[in-house]
Amino acid sequence: MSDDMSARDRVLRIIIGLIVTAIGIFMFLYLNMWPGIIVAMLGIIPLSTGLLGSCPMVPLAG
Repeated sequence: MSDDMSARDRVLRIIIGLIVTAIGIFMFLYLNMWPGIIVAMLGIIPLSTGLLGSCPMVPLAG
């Protein structure tokens, strides 16, 4: 995959991914809410695209 995002976009995705993942883990471990697992898994998506520097949806969006 090619590098299709700017440095600012990558940093923003990493920060958002870390925050959402941390919220999901907190929900699951401390509040005993099983949807916290889903929230944590959703946080992994922007985190991984930010770390890889490429998003598979960007070429589809144009």
